[in-house]
Amino acid sequence: MEQRDVARNEHTMNIRAGLSVLKTMYSLHMDEYDYLDIAVDTLRNIKHFGTTEYVSFITVDSSGKAMLPCNMDSIDAVTTEEMGRKAFATRVQFDMDGIVGTDAFYSMEGTMKALGLAGPAGLAGAFGKGYISYQLEGKAIRVSAGYEGQRIALAFTGISTDLEGLPMITRKQSNALAAVAARVIAVRGANKGDKNLASMVEYYTGISGRLIQAASIPEDLTDNELDEVLNAKTSFNRKSINRPTKYSR
Repeated sequence: MEQRDVARNEHTMNIRAGLSVLKTMYSLHMDEYDYLDIAVDTLRNIKHFGTTEYVSFITVDSSGKAMLPCNMDSIDAVTTEEMGRKAFATRVQFDMDGIVGTDAFYSMEGTMKALGLAGPAGLAGAFGKGYISYQLEGKAIRVSAGYEGQRIALAFTGISTDLEGLPMITRKQSNALAAVAARVIAVRGANKGDKNLASMVEYYTGISGRLIQAASIPEDLTDNELDEVLNAKTSFNRKSINRPTKYSR
């Protein structure tokens, strides 16, 4: 996976990695589907997702529309297939034609909605030979009717997902998801009158809160990211005591 503007790719683990941590660290077990529901909901609060630079070759339908991938964050370019295969050969390929209308497509769409990711946040600004003019229309783009039945290349940056459309996670996120799952197990046990699990609710609540906070912070920062932090902390327009300050300048 190719990530932009990050020191290294942290999001390399499957979302189910938390199940192994749950068993190893806490000697607890949970149904896989219950865990996935809890994991997706927790990741929505963590809000630290990995991104990958993809390219997808999509067939334009009779109305001049091409469906967009559910995990898209921003469109980098829309080109002819020939140019796309040359210009974006190093990108990860995303097979839209093969999944549109399938269970995998709707599963990914549901997951992205559950994560609170609404769709493309930016449009491509590159033009020239081989680039295709388009309009964004909901979950699709519209191009010239002359491309009907043809495949076009869509270069985009999207959330890093596995083959099931579930987001890839970091090591710290797998630890956080395991702790949250442990807390849920303890709460469920307490509700059923299990005194041993009831006594652990406070412990798991505390540790899961700390791990969620830690999982929201990237492991490594690039020089560019550090510059942004330092720029935010350093300003020539500082407040002086008993003197009015205009922050809009």
